[in-house]
Amino acid sequence: MTLEKAIVILTDATHFHFPADGLDFRDALNLGIEALQEKLQNDNGGTP
Repeated sequence: MTLEKAIVILTDATHFHFPADGLDFRDALNLGIEALQEKLQNDNGGTP
């Protein structure tokens, strides 16, 4: 994954807003970061 793609993913994560679920900006950003970390881990064959 390129840095540009990572930036796009994190930027997109900042646009998520889940008022019905009670999630705020920080929660949405953390979810995006976790998803990116999982993607990078999978791309690296399971190594963190």
